[in-house]
Amino acid sequence: VTARIDVMPHALLLHPGFPSVRQHMVPYRSIRSVRVVRGLGGRLSGAATLVVEVAGGSHRAVADLAQGEAEAARAAVLV
Repeated sequence: VTARIDVMPHALLLHPGFPSVRQHMVPYRSIRSVRVVRGLGGRLSGAATLVVEVAGGSHRAVADLAQGEAEAARAAVLV
């Protein structure tokens, strides 16, 4: 419930959710790849994880998103 992604004009604002209260602002210019990952539990429940690879090789992930929300965020970055 607390995990979400805000698609802004210049960046993604990632809220990983409980127990982490830290949010990450990822400017579009630093994003190298975006993918949506679904494990077995995600396939059964319709949840997904958005994984963002940023410059330097590090990754940021937001889990337990609705499948449509993760796909919409990915599509917004790829435009």
